[in-house]
Amino acid sequence: MLKKRTILPLIPFAFLFLFSLQAQAQRRSKKKKKEVTAQQPSDVIPPYNIDVNRRILHENLDKEQLLLLKSDGIKDSFLTIYEDQRINESITDATIRKVDRLQYEIETNKNISGREKIYYLAGLTDILKFVKTGWKKKEIEASYLPQIIFTYKKLIEANTQKQPLAPLIEYLPYDVANTALMSKIFKENSGYDDVLKLLTLSVSQRFPEKRWGCSKLPRCAFCRQPDKISGTQSPTVFV
Repeated sequence: MLKKRTILPLIPFAFLFLFSLQAQAQRRSKKKKKEVTAQQPSDVIPPYNIDVNRRILHENLDKEQLLLLKSDGIKDSFLTIYEDQRINESITDATIRKVDRLQYEIETNKNISGREKIYYLAGLTDILKFVKTGWKKKEIEASYLPQIIFTYKKLIEANTQKQPLAPLIEYLPYDVANTALMSKIFKENSGYDDVLKLLTLSVSQRFPEKRWGCSKLPRCAFCRQPDKISGTQSPTVFV
């Protein structure tokens, strides 16, 4: 009986202690969930004003997005090129969401001049055009598009900060680097000579089975610039 009288009064306190621990754990869990949710970026692009001088560029870019989505011959808002649906989803996401986001960032970035914005928007349109026609002609894999858009964004950031571009493309596949460099504004970067040297090396790895002038390669960035390496106006690259 002594043991019972000693243990029984302690039972309610044990329940209260366990209940208190459980409540604290639930509060910590809810707090953690709120913190994680707050850190997640929103995919919603806020309304923004477009300068009247660049409105046509935005319209052209929007049209090119739709044309790329229709390039598979299916009338929908989904790009179906590969058997793997995950790759198709990634390309579609890059065509719509990532291009929309970059389009917004270019237009609203106060550190980018109006002249540079024109080149960047036109360059983004050219990228979509090339991928649209290139994947059908087997000049480029459409699966590269997400990486191309990502690289283009990084090139814009580096160029805006007057940083060299070569480190950003040094280890990239030729198709990614060459397509991401389509904007003519990049030629004004102080380190563009190094970019041309990397592309020259990269193109020889991309087309090892052929030997021809660089001008015959599809949309080669090297051809869009006089040969500063050798001093000639018509560069010849043997690949």
